[in-house]
Amino acid sequence: MKYLAGLLVCFALVGAGVAPRLTRASLQSFERQSDSTIENLLKEDPMSILGYTRGVYLDGYGVVFSTEVDLAPRMNPNPFRAQFTKDDFTRIKELKRLRLVQLREQMRSMLISYASGLDLPLNENVALAVTIPYSRLEDSAGMPRQIVISAPRRALLDAAAGRTAALPETLKVQEFF
Repeated sequence: MKYLAGLLVCFALVGAGVAPRLTRASLQSFERQSDSTIENLLKEDPMSILGYTRGVYLDGYGVVFSTEVDLAPRMNPNPFRAQFTKDDFTRIKELKRLRLVQLREQMRSMLISYASGLDLPLNENVALAVTIPYSRLEDSAGMPRQIVISAPRRALLDAAAGRTAALPETLKVQEFF
C-alpha cells in the first residue's frame, strides 16, 4: 500500500511538470520592442513591419522571434503611381541591399539586448527570423527572402559585457533565397 501511494505521488509530480520560465506576457514586451526598433531604424524613410512580431519559447531550444519587414514600403508598385521603369527597379534593389546590411546589424544588436532580459538557461538560444517580401515585378535574385540569426544566450550575454571574441563563432546567420 505504501508503495502504491508513493507511486501515485511520483506520477502526480511528473504530471504537474515544471512551470515554464517564460510566460506569454514576458515575451510580449520583447515583441513590441522588436517592432519599434525595426520601424525606427530609418526615421527619414522607415522600414515597415507587416504584421506584429511574435515570440515563441521552444523548450530545450530557446526563444524565437519572427516578423515580416518591407525594406522599402514607399517603393512598392501601386495603382496611384506611374509604372516603374527598369531603372526604378535597379534603384530599389540597391536601396534594399543597403538596408539589408543595416537590418542584419540591427538584428544582431537586438539579440544581444534581449539576452539579458530573457529568463532562459544559458545554453538555450535566442533567435530572430525576419521574412522579407518582394514584388513579383522586381528582380530579387541574390536577395534573401528570410534571415535567421541565433546564438546561445551565454554568448550573447558575454557580448553584452564586452567579451565579443566568441560571438562570431557562435552567432549563426542563415539566409534563405
